[in-house]
Amino acid sequence: MLQLRMPRVEHHASPDSLLGQLQRGRGEGYLRILSIPKQDACELLLDCICNDPRLDSQVESRAEYDASIAMELELDLAPLANHLHEQDDIDQGWNTPLAVQTLSELAKRGYRDAALILCDYVEWGQWWDWDLDNLMALPNLEIQANVARAIERRFSTDERLEEALVGRWLEEVTWLTLSRHSQRIAGIKEKGWREKAKAGMELSPVAHWTSLSTKQLLELADNRTRHHLRKLIVQTVSPSEIPLLMDNVSLANPFVADIALTGLAHLAPDGIFGWIREFWSTHPEMPYFLRDRFVNLIVSLSPALTMPMAREMLFHENEQERFLAEELFEAHAVSEDIPILRSALKQSLEDDAEFSYRLCTLTDAFAKLPGAGYIPEFSDVFIQFRYSYGRIRAATAMSITSPDFFRDHFAKECLWDCESETRAVGAKFARLGDNASFDRVHKLASNPFEEEEVRAEAGKRLRNNPHEPHVTI
Repeated sequence: MLQLRMPRVEHHASPDSLLGQLQRGRGEGYLRILSIPKQDACELLLDCICNDPRLDSQVESRAEYDASIAMELELDLAPLANHLHEQDDIDQGWNTPLAVQTLSELAKRGYRDAALILCDYVEWGQWWDWDLDNLMALPNLEIQANVARAIERRFSTDERLEEALVGRWLEEVTWLTLSRHSQRIAGIKEKGWREKAKAGMELSPVAHWTSLSTKQLLELADNRTRHHLRKLIVQTVSPSEIPLLMDNVSLANPFVADIALTGLAHLAPDGIFGWIREFWSTHPEMPYFLRDRFVNLIVSLSPALTMPMAREMLFHENEQERFLAEELFEAHAVSEDIPILRSALKQSLEDDAEFSYRLCTLTDAFAKLPGAGYIPEFSDVFIQFRYSYGRIRAATAMSITSPDFFRDHFAKECLWDCESETRAVGAKFARLGDNASFDRVHKLASNPFEEEEVRAEAGKRLRNNPHEPHVTI
């Protein structure tokens, strides 16, 4: 059996090494690992699954990528089962979610033993409910029953089970299926419906708010209502109410300010730029959601007003000032801004973990600059950046600014990337003159487990280019 090295590593290998490419989820790593001896390949893959290399484990994709490689290597899953038992995450951080997610993707594809390992994990594992949707969607009644029994054993009393199910929508397909295999889950589901019927369903007043004035909407604002009110305020507010909105921007009642700023952003009144700038700079500790509203408002104003400020602040020592500048560049960059954007990209790449979001936003700024030409920093972002969402941005930016360069150097490997958006860009731009690329696009178009956007882009590419050469190179 393969031996895993523990504890989890805290660094990434060189971006040019096979391990470094696998850690980053690059298509180049996918292709390279299939060309080395199986034993070595399996060890590298297990390293990446059990030592989660993602900068942001909550959003970056790796499970589908790792599962697809595992199937091609015919990976023995016993080391992953042992990893779950030995390194599960109670009071330890995020040691095992990627292993659980990868096993879930393997179970969805019917890979041997994956579903059985997860059925066992449901009974005792910290992340027991992460794979339920995939497990219960399997057309296997025995697996479904095993999952239901594992949940019942995990929560040995009705009281504990009911507590575990609080806040879950038991009408979802997963829980409806589980209730058919568990009388206890079915009983809790039925009890919840009886209690709702007895108490009566509270009718939301939202439907009646559409006739209210701007002033009345502001008076209703609180943490519970603000999400609805943001949608309504843009339908009622008028330029004559700008003073009213400004009067209601105060940290004393941030939820009212949230709605007022949304209304101001909709009106985009350039005349209040000075007031906005002063409020922003004199209230550095405002709640994050208000800061987002202020950014939206400032971005809505004329770039003739805001971009000189952005160019001054892009390298500001204050993080919030830099953030505002980045958002403005993303919205309003022009070709004259290319040198300063490249400089900021170079600086941010020196610590891509610290500046991961900055790198993404700066790269996105080039979406407004089609035909800008070859930008060397995009190659660096694509190859080096440890945050896979950054590679999406680099691929997209290259496809806009220098599409021929992108086709020649990066589009093909995007077809095997860990992120679906990157695969979609690859399907749109990759040259299909070799068998590997041509066959991969066909597989992306027909793979039932692939994301819809990727299948659609691959299918469109094949329909629009039915006679592309299909030769071995």
